[in-house]
Amino acid sequence: MQPSPLIDILRQLIDMDPLRSMRQIALACGIKPSTLSRMLSGVISDPRDHQLAPLAARYGLSVEQLRGRAEIDWEAVRCRLQGASQPPPQRDAQTIANMRLALIQHIASGSPEEIERLTRILRIPVDDALPGLSGVDKPTNNHR
Repeated sequence: MQPSPLIDILRQLIDMDPLRSMRQIALACGIKPSTLSRMLSGVISDPRDHQLAPLAARYGLSVEQLRGRAEIDWEAVRCRLQGASQPPPQRDAQTIANMRLALIQHIASGSPEEIERLTRILRIPVDDALPGLSGVDKPTNNHR
């Protein structure tokens, strides 16, 4: 028995995917790993469109392309996967701290009491960037 085009296409996509693991790919697509495994083994020989749609979306394809009924631009798939595998931009500690403080200020609507409460709950140090909050988990330079 010859594998269906779907099985061959799925295997090629999994080989190209930076996640590499069937389990990781299935979970990233929001389907059960066992469902993907059964598709690849042929147990599910004619999966429903709703089962294939999350996989198609991951690779920027249509369900018809996954089934082998329409042409696939493999270079476009490769580019899409390389873009998806790029790590997020690195941010230094000060940038992260500023982002956290901005979020706290936004959530607290700028109320000093609410900002102080949130920073204590989240155990985030408050520095001089937040006027009026003296003595709240001031950072020290002893950690160097």
